[in-house]
Amino acid sequence: MKEKEISDYYEKLYEKFPNVPKADIRRVVNYGWRLIYILTLSGIDIKLNNSSFFFLIGPLFKNSLLHFRNYVRKLKQKVIFLYKKRKTEWDGYYYFALSQAEYENYLAQMNKRGPKRKKFNFGRVKMYRIKEECILNRWSSKYIFRVKMPVAIYYSMTRELETKDAELIIKRDAMKMKDLLKENRTYGY
Repeated sequence: MKEKEISDYYEKLYEKFPNVPKADIRRVVNYGWRLIYILTLSGIDIKLNNSSFFFLIGPLFKNSLLHFRNYVRKLKQKVIFLYKKRKTEWDGYYYFALSQAEYENYLAQMNKRGPKRKKFNFGRVKMYRIKEECILNRWSSKYIFRVKMPVAIYYSMTRELETKDAELIIKRDAMKMKDLLKENRTYGY
């Protein structure tokens, strides 16, 4: 079996679209294949379909929990990809989420008797530069905080956090699959 090249398809496309200049057809086909190559290298799933065909590059799962985790991972990749592609300016904050037990520990420090605390110890937390990434990655956490940082180092980092500047920005229930569906979410960058 002979390997196919992109150039093998040019003649068929020229016949199918005689009114389109040949240089334009070559440019469109090469751009499309290059884009598919770049997206698959980035780990992004590609789905193309219409009434006559279905084309998918990426995994399919029968196990619903594996599907859910993969879906969250892919949404996170999409958020980072769009953030980079649109060259969004960093807002100066890193975001982190706390579970119910971690939030109760924070409240216990806040309500402790004695002089008012100047700093709160959040323990070891994973911090994200992009708020949507934090919301997606920590889908089961109820409390989302943000803290001002002087410089953007990484897209996400894990560190011991002790600060007075953390502010609670989102209080919610744990997310379910219907909350995560891309039809229900907009990414504003």
